[in-house]
Amino acid sequence: FTITMFRVLPIIFPQSIFSLRVSKAPTKPPHNTHDIHPSVSFLNAVDNNDHAQVKRILDEEIVIHNHITPVDRFVNEIHEDFSESALMMAAQNNNVDLMQTLLQCKADPDAESSLHGCPLVRCIHLGNIDAGKVLLADCCNVNKAVRCGPGSILKTPLVWAAECDSAQADFFVRMLLDASRFCSTHY
Repeated sequence: FTITMFRVLPIIFPQSIFSLRVSKAPTKPPHNTHDIHPSVSFLNAVDNNDHAQVKRILDEEIVIHNHITPVDRFVNEIHEDFSESALMMAAQNNNVDLMQTLLQCKADPDAESSLHGCPLVRCIHLGNIDAGKVLLADCCNVNKAVRCGPGSILKTPLVWAAECDSAQADFFVRMLLDASRFCSTHY
């Protein structure tokens, strides 16, 4: 009698890529915030939904490498520890107030992450309808094809919504169809 052991490899379905979080666990900034890179402190505040700290950081002069960094570049930076923009984090957390603050500071609603696509696609996969509405009200590019994860193919947010199995997928499909008609007349 012989026992044969098989090694079972996990199968990762495309939808599960969006539920994985590659970034390090969020940490509170140390008491002396000068010890860490300003964008890390900023992204930690966004990830922790600390709207007051985000506003304080945005209101201050932000100095990186001994030169003033324009707020719009700082807001749109994708730091290597987070793999996503501040707007994408706020959209992921469905934090509408924080998203509006970031958009007022010229956060790019179409900024792409190699893991999660754009903020709108992230909202679709997480079922964050309120965050999706904020992005659509800002007239993000609903026809921009993005990749979500290594090896994925380019798809528009409408295709991602149609393929998504979240309970809110139908609502997103209707919202995206309406938005594409509205936004296409305003470009």
